[in-house]
Amino acid sequence: MIDLLLVHPPSYYYFREEKRVYGPIADVVPSSPVFDMYPYGFFSITYYLLKKGYKARIHNAAALMVLDESYRFEDYLRDIDAKLYGVDLHWLPHAHGALEVAKILKKIKGEVPVVLGGLSASIFWAEILTKYDFVDYVLVGDTTEKSIEKLIMYIEGKGRLEDIEGLAYREEGRVKLNPPRKPEPLLNEYKIDFNYLYKYALTDDPLSFTPFSSFMNNPIGAVLVFKGCLYSCATCGGGRNIYMEYLGRDRVSFKTPDVVADEILSINSWSRIPVFVIGDLQLVGGEKYAEALVKELRENGFDAPIYFEFFYPPPLGLLEKIIKASHTVYLQLSPETQDELLRIKFGRHFNNTLLEKFIERAHKLGFSRIDLYFMHGIPFQTMDVALKLPRYVENLYDQYKNSRIDVFVSPLAPFIDPGSPAFKYPFLYGYKLKAKTLSEHVDLISRSRTWVEMLNYESYYMSNTELAIATAKTGLELLKIKARYGIIDEDIAKKQIEVIENYLESQGETIGIDKKIIVPFEELYETLDLGKLLRDPDEISKILINITRFGENN
Repeated sequence: MIDLLLVHPPSYYYFREEKRVYGPIADVVPSSPVFDMYPYGFFSITYYLLKKGYKARIHNAAALMVLDESYRFEDYLRDIDAKLYGVDLHWLPHAHGALEVAKILKKIKGEVPVVLGGLSASIFWAEILTKYDFVDYVLVGDTTEKSIEKLIMYIEGKGRLEDIEGLAYREEGRVKLNPPRKPEPLLNEYKIDFNYLYKYALTDDPLSFTPFSSFMNNPIGAVLVFKGCLYSCATCGGGRNIYMEYLGRDRVSFKTPDVVADEILSINSWSRIPVFVIGDLQLVGGEKYAEALVKELRENGFDAPIYFEFFYPPPLGLLEKIIKASHTVYLQLSPETQDELLRIKFGRHFNNTLLEKFIERAHKLGFSRIDLYFMHGIPFQTMDVALKLPRYVENLYDQYKNSRIDVFVSPLAPFIDPGSPAFKYPFLYGYKLKAKTLSEHVDLISRSRTWVEMLNYESYYMSNTELAIATAKTGLELLKIKARYGIIDEDIAKKQIEVIENYLESQGETIGIDKKIIVPFEELYETLDLGKLLRDPDEISKILINITRFGENN
């Protein structure tokens, strides 16, 4: 008997039975189009409970469905017992999968309680408890470790429901919500020892803990610097307005540099996989924070690639600090569009002069790569503006020859995030919403056979069909440009161009969930062999043995 089983569902539970055109909705993230990467909170909750003496497990049902056609979630459930089952409804694309998994849990496990959590669950908590009786509880908030511990204690007969911060539940036919926990300024007590989690997973059920289905060939770790945000970008579900209105967070809370360094080093202690630092360091101290973080990494021999993301072009001083973090340092920034006015309307308040100054500085300092992310479908964007992106990119490559600038484009898909400014006031941003409630999104996911049909919005400035065409055409041109300038291998570009052309010619045909339509996986993240990156090569045999057993048992 374990205390908590955390289950990550696929976006659409029956994706293996029904043919669908997934398109490029997940091209710029590690996971597949069924979004099989579970949220960072799973690590934090699991480690928090383990160090308190509880037994917890992560079960990535979505990844296992992708990895093995014979895997059945229902069969897995019959062989495991827990006091509490948790399902993430973090991002809205999981609306169908999360509710279907919760329904199956209740059907098989009967009276054992099921709790949902995550950003989307926090927004739709009242609808969930009103319409879906197979969900017992919803945890509202972005830091729910202590509340989950209290809920487990309540199930064991200790404590009261009304004392559990952020818990939504039913009482005498009505739904109630306890006030969420007040945000703590520091998040240091939620520090994660990834080496401990890794060792625990090896002895427990390593395949269940798989972060996403392609992790063995494209491994990457991550650490979270802070929670909250100072920005409220038009379509973002993690903006300042959402944290304040739905999560009770009126400030940015963060981990100190030494704690973040410890987390990075705990990943590096068992492997040399790349590490992604989640969150713009400019929001928590900028140069001083970066200097302290890098100092800890250098003094402790960190020796893996590392990614830093920014919401706003960082100054020279900050860049000079972070380039010392490792032998391989990547930068990521999302300008969203080359059109300065549209970028500002979206919520990114910097012009192309600042953007190009950042690129110039990073180029001169010699960063391993500078990744720029653009998006089609943003507010007020026309097809004509979208199709001008390749020309802007080509001008950048003309200016910075032999550079490691890389450019990616993806559609705004599948949803405008709930709670975002554009979701709340779509007409002010040039949109008409096709779904607003949780149940409407579940229905939209269920009946859509293509990613274009599944979009929860229509723009008055570019039709959804035009959006798909603009994304594919732009992707084609970018591949050709990058191959010409040596940014991407010509053979890889040629194969991907063929994929896009076939995609354009066969809109009614299914495209496998292992396909990246616009962006080759080899370009997005370096293809690596996890086994060769482990500090102890013998440990890969434990993982492979479990994979073999998994295949035999399912």
